[in-house]
Amino acid sequence: MPRITGKVLIHQNDTSKPLPGILVGVLSASAPHPDVAAKTNAAGDYTLDGLAPGTYVIGAAGAQAKT
Repeated sequence: MPRITGKVLIHQNDTSKPLPGILVGVLSASAPHPDVAAKTNAAGDYTLDGLAPGTYVIGAAGAQAKT
């Protein structure tokens, strides 16, 4: 089955830093709820497994980084 992988970063002061604990989810055009969701790890990485072939919208939500 297809999978989506990625990394969530924040860009501050000309530096990119990973954002852990961000919820990333995908939605198909006909679904009212996320089809698959995962939280980013300490390095900001996520993997969304078990997706059927198709077109999806991806979104992310979580606490903002504090400096």
